Amino acid sequence: MNVLFAPFAVSLYEVFAPGPFLLQSAVVAGLLASAHFSPTLRNVGNRVRTEEINKEFSL
Repeated sequence: MNVLFAPFAVSLYEVFAPGPFLLQSAVVAGLLASAHFSPTLRNVGNRVRTEEINKEFSL
């Protein structure tokens, strides 16, 4: 990814020095929010759900 976006980051750095760092912070915050609100990740380790799935397959 860095190979693709490095020229953009360099040109952004020339225009506004903190720009690439702010952009990366926004991307990381978006990834964190996505992981936080993901239903799949929210249910990881949920014991009740695992037991329900096991009951469905044991019939």
